[in-house]
Formats: sequence, C-alpha cells, structure tokens
Amino acid sequence: MRPRLPSYDHFSVAVGVFVGGLILWALLSISRVVPFVPSTPASLGTVFLAVVLVTWTVLEQSPSRVDDALERGLHLGLGVCSILPLSALLVAQAAGYSPSPTTRWATVCLALAGVIAATAGIHRRATTCLREASVEATLAATQSAWTLLVSSFVLAILSTSVVSLGLEGRLYLGLVIGPAIGSTAGTFVGNRAATLSVTESGLLVNPRRGKLFSVLSWGWLLRVDYTDETLWVTSLLPVPQTYYCDLSGRDDAEAIVKTIRRRHECSHVSTL
Repeated sequence: MRPRLPSYDHFSVAVGVFVGGLILWALLSISRVVPFVPSTPASLGTVFLAVVLVTWTVLEQSPSRVDDALERGLHLGLGVCSILPLSALLVAQAAGYSPSPTTRWATVCLALAGVIAATAGIHRRATTCLREASVEATLAATQSAWTLLVSSFVLAILSTSVVSLGLEGRLYLGLVIGPAIGSTAGTFVGNRAATLSVTESGLLVNPRRGKLFSVLSWGWLLRVDYTDETLWVTSLLPVPQTYYCDLSGRDDAEAIVKTIRRRHECSHVSTL
C-alpha cells in the first residue's frame, strides 16, 4: 500500500513534537558523556524536525488505529510519560548532579509538550465520539464547585512546584501560591454549566464555557448516584470531576439513570 500524505491533525502533530522533544532531551542528557552524539543547534534541530515529520506521517497512515488507541487511553499514557523526565531531573538534583540550564529548559518544555499532546488526544477522542456515536440522551448538568476547586488547586500546586524545581532547583513560594489563588478564584467566577450526552462510549461533556469537549468513559466513572431526582456522576479520569443533573420533570429520568448505571456496571465487569 502506498504511503499517503499526512493531513493536519492536532493530536498527530502534538505527538510528533513530544516524541521529537523526547529524542532531543535524550541527546542533551547524554551529550556530556557520549562525544559523538549530535550536540550543535543545527544538528539537534534537524533531528527534531525529522522525528516530528516521521511520527506525524506514521500516525496519519491509519487514523482508525489511532482512534482505537485513544479509546484505550493512549493520551493519558502520554501525560504520564511527560512526567518521567522531570522526575529523573529532580532525582538527579537530589543526588547532587547539576544539569545544565539547557537540559533544564528542555525537560520542562518536554513536559509541556506531553501535556499538550494529552489534551489534544482528549479533544480528538471527543470529536470522534461526537461524529460517530449515537446520542441516546442529553442532560443539562453543573460541575461540582468543590471537586473543581480541589482538582484545580492541586493541579496548580503540583505543576508550578515541578516547574520551579526543574528550572531553578528550588521551590519559590510566590510562584506556587499565585497560580493556586488564581485557580481557586476561577472556580467560583467561571461558568460551571455543561451538557452531558449519553453515548455507547461514555458521557460526552460539553462544558459550554469555551473549553474543549471531553469523554468520560464508562470504565472511568467512580460512582453513579441518583437521589432526590438528582443524578450525580463522578469520574477519576482524565481529571477528577463531578457533575450533577436535575432530572425532575423528565418523563425519561428513570430510563436514563438505568442506562447509565447499566453501562457503568458492565464496563467494570468487562475489565475484571
């Protein structure tokens, strides 16, 4: 089969940048001890661009396989992999090794590229679900303020702490507290309304506040509760989040809850 020219896709390009950054980070890390590896800006840039183009082209040869991999959580694996170089950097610093400023910046940029790739994967999976899946029901929902507050606060603290430690080797309190306060304020100021669409793959979330679509797979749901005509859905991935839906006045409320519970229970049984 003849290779086809790749079409532009945010996820494929983002993965290419991440893989290219990973190769670049590895070359920078070993350049001190292995003299024959590429080390000049021109050679490193050439290697980076070549890896980006090859990765992008390979992924676009079979978009359906990429979609299947995203269904199994490939994008979440990229997010985890992006943390590993930062962890190695922090361990090296704790052991007394002092990486060069170039290596520090490359490590932080690699982590950022991994987060961007994971986010692009979330969006692509949701877009595919929206295009191909049959919507069985649509629910007006609101995201729980407390769950959003805790997850935003923790993510802000962790991300700024890791970046501060990675770049400077020390923790600057002001750099950490600022984003944490900002994320806390944004929780109560922002619009928490959302639309949940029930599909075979999971709950398709439309935040209705300018953010990207996402899919809460049935296997990712932690709990599904229905009390006082209010449906509560809590998911652990891609980030911890809780939504509640007022189903009072809907004739199909019981049928919707039954469908969601059945899909949730079946997904957990299939993974055992």
